[in-house]
Amino acid sequence: MQLTANDYKMTRATAERVILETNEAERGSIVFRKATITTRAGRRLERYCLVFDGHVIRSAQEWRRFRSPAGFTSALISKLHEVTA
Repeated sequence: MQLTANDYKMTRATAERVILETNEAERGSIVFRKATITTRAGRRLERYCLVFDGHVIRSAQEWRRFRSPAGFTSALISKLHEVTA
């Protein structure tokens, strides 16, 4: 899985809050990724993303959508399409 700068959108506090919302079993399968992003103005920012069961979680909103029954089902269907393609 190749990640780009656009995949790293969370601050550390948001990423930690998302991780704290999970149970022990889910925490074992979450990969916490960090990148240093340089803005056009030259500022360097640390940004994070989470990889959960092959899905890239870029923000707290994406995490909430993924945790909903409809989001989880659509994620499984997209993963099924990847495997069968």
